[in-house]
Amino acid sequence: MDKTGDVAENSINFRKKFLVPVLLAFFVFVGLVLYGDVSKVGPALLRFNWILLPLILSLTLIDDLLRFVKWNYFLKVLGVELSLVNSATIFFGGLAMAITPGKVGELFKSLLIKRFTGRDVSETMPVVMVERFTDLLAVTLLASIGVIYFQYGIFALVVVFALALVLILLIQNRNISNWLIERSRYVPIIKRYTDSIRNFYESSYKLLRLPRLLFSVFISVLSWGSECLAMYLIFSGLDVGQSILLSTFIFTFSSVMGAVSLLPGGLGVAEGSMTGIMIALAGLSKSFAVSATLLIRLSTIWFAVVIGLTTLLLNREKLGLSFS
Repeated sequence: MDKTGDVAENSINFRKKFLVPVLLAFFVFVGLVLYGDVSKVGPALLRFNWILLPLILSLTLIDDLLRFVKWNYFLKVLGVELSLVNSATIFFGGLAMAITPGKVGELFKSLLIKRFTGRDVSETMPVVMVERFTDLLAVTLLASIGVIYFQYGIFALVVVFALALVLILLIQNRNISNWLIERSRYVPIIKRYTDSIRNFYESSYKLLRLPRLLFSVFISVLSWGSECLAMYLIFSGLDVGQSILLSTFIFTFSSVMGAVSLLPGGLGVAEGSMTGIMIALAGLSKSFAVSATLLIRLSTIWFAVVIGLTTLLLNREKLGLSFS
């Protein structure tokens, strides 16, 4: 059933949510250009083979489409009944929230699911969380190949893997998880949320069962692999050809660092890590490293944000959104 509600009374305002991330991105990009030397970054970008741009953007779109497959799979596991159109509207609209801190803004997708189905937010939040968690697992797996080969960033990746494994084991151990949830009833600050915590846990448990976890990580490896190929094409377009292995490592390792920073879209951390690795391992000059970083970030995260904002604007009345 459709529950769009009263748009005027139940609208979600987005203008303030985007102001800080956009300003941060502006200063990060300006900082990068200054670091790479304005007089050299410009010519490097002009040297880029722009004929490759449609193919690069297509690879980013493939990433988003594969993630949409995973999103729909998770919804079906939890028995969430959404039409394909409404599901796509919510998912692709959620891409706009990729630049929010730790991407927590994407949780608004659960609010939209409730608007259409009436399902409690605590039941569907794990769809968003596990979607991003399996992305992190996949990108970490891809990065680990380069970590082993280049002997770079081993400690950081081991820590991420270890924390992810602990979380999976904890969620899959029902005795420990149920004991912790029951103990929450005696904590004054959170005891009123115990039922919501249980709903959240039950959905997370279903989504992280081993067969489902393996399938979703496999889909994520394919989706992130397409963006790694985009990184490779950007190097080719700048005529500073690098191997697929190094391209994959540069993109995935910097993405992991950006994700664990919990900054909006990993802004600053991802770009800094990416530029630094290009200089240290790929032997690129500052100007070409900065140019490649700007091109891949604009072609991936910011292209996705544009898709998301366009989706939200075209469906603002249906979703009950306000951009004023």
